[in-house]
Amino acid sequence: MMSSPAYDMTADHPEFEISVSLEIDTQESSPDAVTKSLGVFPSLVTRKGEPEAPEGEHHSVLTHQALNSHNIWRLDSGLPAANTTLSDQINALLDRLEGKEEEVQKWAEGAHVFVAAYAYSRVPLLTLSPEQMSRMAALGVTLEVDLHDLTHAQDNDN
Repeated sequence: MMSSPAYDMTADHPEFEISVSLEIDTQESSPDAVTKSLGVFPSLVTRKGEPEAPEGEHHSVLTHQALNSHNIWRLDSGLPAANTTLSDQINALLDRLEGKEEEVQKWAEGAHVFVAAYAYSRVPLLTLSPEQMSRMAALGVTLEVDLHDLTHAQDNDN
């Protein structure tokens, strides 16, 4: 019996998807304080005590949902995930954070601050240039990469 791949990489689906974002898990501080400090409007915030909302759903329409346990502020690269390289995603995110190094470092002192990369590909290629690593180091953040093998459906959470 022949099995099909978990993710059909045909004309209807991109060859790969990669998204990159800066995430600041402030735990106790308001995401609004991060926005004010950085002077950048976030792509997403979650607020401690508010219901977790599935993508596209506003939390106010939900009942009996689990509550967020942390305040999280997230800034996406601004690029589409489909067929955009990790390098391009990281450069776009770092460009959005240019001149904000000191502010991000201050948040990193008391919060969990990291660059998150989510990759969906049959064989992901992850390469960072010395300049990209230097720019991330200037922000004082770590890089967390979440890889999804699209050939094994049971290993994916999407």
